[in-house]
Amino acid sequence: MTALDNVNDIQFDHAVSNDNHHVITATRTIRGGSHDEDEDEVVGQLDWHRKTGRIAMVEVDPAFQRQGIATHMHKLGQEFSPTPQHSNDRTNKGTAWAKSVGGKLPRLKPAPGRD
Repeated sequence: MTALDNVNDIQFDHAVSNDNHHVITATRTIRGGSHDEDEDEVVGQLDWHRKTGRIAMVEVDPAFQRQGIATHMHKLGQEFSPTPQHSNDRTNKGTAWAKSVGGKLPRLKPAPGRD
């Protein structure tokens, strides 16, 4: 894992997963957690395929949403090849986020029950 940035006590790191994906993880450190030891809590993650660039997942803990974490992970993803590309399999919230960060927005594939 490679440290990329630290913003407002959120640490952003990059790794390559076993299934050939780039993964940027946002974590915060809880000082004096269980047993008085510091603990890291994952608050967000952006995962995209290393060959196609297609975003497989972007997620931020609800308590940390609307703070720019997903947007910052996407921005950091621009440093890698391929850069994260929006998927045609998105929720309504995912579409709104994709529009906010920019980039090509592929037509959604039909799926029942989008949020």
